[in-house]
Amino acid sequence: MGCGSIASVILLGSCGGSFTPPAAVVGGRTISQATLSEAVREFLTDPTTAQQVAAGGATARGDFTRRVLRYLIEVDLARGYADTHGIRVTANEVQSGLSQAEQQQGGPRAFRKFLAGRGLTVQEVETNVERVLLLTKVSRSLAPGATSSQAAQGAFEQWLRQRVHAVDVRVNPRFGTFDPRSTDIVPIDTTALLPG
Repeated sequence: MGCGSIASVILLGSCGGSFTPPAAVVGGRTISQATLSEAVREFLTDPTTAQQVAAGGATARGDFTRRVLRYLIEVDLARGYADTHGIRVTANEVQSGLSQAEQQQGGPRAFRKFLAGRGLTVQEVETNVERVLLLTKVSRSLAPGATSSQAAQGAFEQWLRQRVHAVDVRVNPRFGTFDPRSTDIVPIDTTALLPG
């Protein structure tokens, strides 16, 4: 083995410990396990959600993680739609959503105390507000004549089921497998479900 080969082995060895496969790949774009882990953590700062997940043990935790990953896949697909259709969520819209959240908690000081109690930052809330606004705008765009949020959500779900057949969606088997018929992530309980 020459010096070049030894250097390659050392380099590969040092990279091997730090490489973490993504949680999902959506049309070539990755959703990292770190992003998924952070989203799960943020959702579990809600005491009711955390209690429900904890009461169900490891099975409930796995189901919850799969639901959060599905949500992140939805956001990614919606972002692609928004980009191609000129749909934007502005900083002012995010700030308006943040202001509403502050008022619901009794003002900026009470809101910051609330966030601190939950272990959340303003930036994390802004990211979530932006995601919700994006999904809302895309849903409305897909159902321009809809008179209810349920109709818009139904149009979005129909679009999503069609879209996943045009975009390669792969989920890390650690979390399950993506079912394009239901657009859910299902646990792998048989080798027949492994992506192939």
